[in-house]
Amino acid sequence: MQFLNFKQQFNKYIVFSVKEIDKLYPNFNKMNLLTWQKKGYLHKIRNSWYCFSDTIIDETRLFYIANKIYQPSYVSLETALYYYGVIPEAVFSINSVTTLKTKEFKNSQYLYTYRNIKTNCFFAYKFVQKENYTFKIAEIEKALLDLLYFRHSLKTFEDIISLRLNKELLLKELNMQKLSDYATLYNSKILLKKVKIINQFLYD
Repeated sequence: MQFLNFKQQFNKYIVFSVKEIDKLYPNFNKMNLLTWQKKGYLHKIRNSWYCFSDTIIDETRLFYIANKIYQPSYVSLETALYYYGVIPEAVFSINSVTTLKTKEFKNSQYLYTYRNIKTNCFFAYKFVQKENYTFKIAEIEKALLDLLYFRHSLKTFEDIISLRLNKELLLKELNMQKLSDYATLYNSKILLKKVKIINQFLYD
């Protein structure tokens, strides 16, 4: 198969899988993918997932890719908090939460990390529409809770201060009642204590 014909069929995809190729071309020779990688036409994101090398990959397309290559998952933790403007520094990995095993996928361009969470805590994410694609990202309250839950080093008021949270934004955007209600579903006394510290940070 010629690459130009292949690209014409898949050019509308930000990311595509071998399964999607097989649906359209049951007899597709997968050695083509390796050849096209070597020629610089494709980037391999993880096993069986690819994108075209000339595809523009911005922040939200990275979120979409993170959703697609390991399902079910939603973007959360530091990545989501930076997206909302809650923390000041960009993170160098796309952090997500999943009900699958904890995983990490690293390629020449990006690092995708996934933290396992119980099924009953896989909630409170929203669908964001961008152009012709949609990605799943935690609500601001859920992203903060996920961070508090997974970051065991966050224990004290001083630890919370060290995050350099945007207090002004949180006072405007964070629903403290929702944060507390969500926290009870984690069944974690430690997390509830951390939520109290967040309340102290914001209102004391």
